[in-house]
Amino acid sequence: IYIKRDKMKIEIKNKILEKYFFKFFDKYTVKTHRNNIQLLHFPKKKFFRKISNNKDGIKKISSEKKGIEWYYKQQKINSKSRILYFYKNKKISFIDLKEIKGFQIKSWKPLRYNFSYLIKVFKHYKKFYPKSKKSNIHGDLTLDNVIFHNNRINIIDWEFFGSRKNFKGY
Repeated sequence: IYIKRDKMKIEIKNKILEKYFFKFFDKYTVKTHRNNIQLLHFPKKKFFRKISNNKDGIKKISSEKKGIEWYYKQQKINSKSRILYFYKNKKISFIDLKEIKGFQIKSWKPLRYNFSYLIKVFKHYKKFYPKSKKSNIHGDLTLDNVIFHNNRINIIDWEFFGSRKNFKGY
């Protein structure tokens, strides 16, 4: 009888934990495309956490870190101003990224609306990418992955960085 009571207590604790755990995730989860990574936003602390317990997602989070470090190095900025914390082992990985002020352009809007932003991104891109024909690539460079603030442009979402050396362009 004593063992059954302990099992019931454990089951009840697990159900309560599960209930609050999912409420927590629902509150802070940002909807993204399916890529084996969960994105959480903590607005009071002003940071995002990308987390995965999937082999492919863990690899993408590592690429994210390498991409940000490379991008910030090209601009002579310390990447620690963006990467707050990084953790990786065989079963789980996460990266905490400082929130960037600014706005994103709606990529689905007509070209006449987005054209001036495309030109700004192109000029920014030309400034920091190496002059060689082949280089590490972002892997998913679209207007959805650019944040504009005053005269500053920030390229985000480096999950596909360095997936292969390729001709510059995306």
